[in-house]
Amino acid sequence: MSVPPSTSPHYDELPTQSPQWGPRTKRLMFVILLVTIVVLGYFMVEILPLVIVAALLAFLLTPLTTFIQRRVLVIPPFRHSRGLAAVMSFVVAIFLITVVLLVIIPTTGEQVEDFVNTIPDMLADVEDTLEEVLSQPLMFRGEPILLEGEPIVPLDRIAEATGATNLNDVIRLSDIDLTQAAGTFFGSVSTLTGPAFSFVGGAFNTVINLTFLLMMTFYLLKDGGAFVEGFVNLAPDGYESDVRRIFTELGIVWNGYIRGQALLCIVMGVVVYIAAMLLGVPNAPILGLLSGILEFIPNLGPLLALVPAAFLGLVSESQTLPFLSGVPFAIVIIVVWTMLQNIEAVFLVPRIMGDSLHLHPFVVIIGVLGGAALAGALGVILAAPFIASGRVIGRYIYGKLTGRSPFLENPPDEGQEPTMPRFLVRWYRYLRLKLYEARTERSPV
Repeated sequence: MSVPPSTSPHYDELPTQSPQWGPRTKRLMFVILLVTIVVLGYFMVEILPLVIVAALLAFLLTPLTTFIQRRVLVIPPFRHSRGLAAVMSFVVAIFLITVVLLVIIPTTGEQVEDFVNTIPDMLADVEDTLEEVLSQPLMFRGEPILLEGEPIVPLDRIAEATGATNLNDVIRLSDIDLTQAAGTFFGSVSTLTGPAFSFVGGAFNTVINLTFLLMMTFYLLKDGGAFVEGFVNLAPDGYESDVRRIFTELGIVWNGYIRGQALLCIVMGVVVYIAAMLLGVPNAPILGLLSGILEFIPNLGPLLALVPAAFLGLVSESQTLPFLSGVPFAIVIIVVWTMLQNIEAVFLVPRIMGDSLHLHPFVVIIGVLGGAALAGALGVILAAPFIASGRVIGRYIYGKLTGRSPFLENPPDEGQEPTMPRFLVRWYRYLRLKLYEARTERSPV
């Protein structure tokens, strides 16, 4: 029942501010809020991979969306519309994915199937080759090395130490199931969309989760900046600039890693494919694809990509250089792949990724192992940027606790969003300068 107008208080007479909470009330509410967040996080942990994947897709599509918004949508009434730019980015991304599914995957799929079918024969050849090499006595200057008057035969020594009758019982390469290992690792990718609607069935669950993934990605593309400003406004008085600076540094970390790694993935995949074709290594497209995928594992990925290439060289003959086969072929592949990795580390990584991570390889290895244990394939891929993000937050907390500067000495540009690698920016400015000079020379005096 409403209050009669005559007895209702006037708006100006209502209190404008409630009493301030005391320290005890603030601590109590902070504990209640923290417990609530922990409980909600526990029950919502299953959808966390879905949110992370949506954020990653938004990171990857943000440069394209920004370009379309600023350079393409220049005609009213759609001038600089962020929502329409996000939709157009989705159209471009879906077109590229369709091309990959219809053109690239069928071709590589057949080669992957052929490669998997030849793995058992390759492993058997490796066993025979190792047994033949180890059955020969150790030589020095053309003479066998003697121990107690008997030549040293590595295979005999291995048999005495292990009690095995042959080399196959020791190394057991035939028991290695690379197909199952790859399926176990990449099978964890199927869990990235989360079991939010698993009760409705497998296929329908996938469709619903994919729909939610696209919706979250769209809204992050459209209103990602508003979310950041919302978090900044929640900061206590005097801490707004600190929170904005933390978000800026975190953006540099994730921009540099996600977009940089995606570009390195494409570049190294193409380079390795060309190198494998020139050397005549079998299954060159698979090696290029594998190098590109493993590029997302910092420090360890290039080394893991070297193993199958060297293995193929050890058990095959070069298709372009007939004088290379076996061990010499494997050595050449190791040398070439190592040179490509060093060129990448010296020239490409600093120009594409800059100092966005700057983590010691030991720290990255520990992070990759921990990420694999916690979240499978997703944890392996995102271990490095999560560690770098923790370093940003840890540096701020440590600086506040010790009275030191909580940030780096050179602050990043808060108003400038890194939308492309630095070397592409330099090329773009160089081309603009040349075009300007050409127009100036042609213009009449």
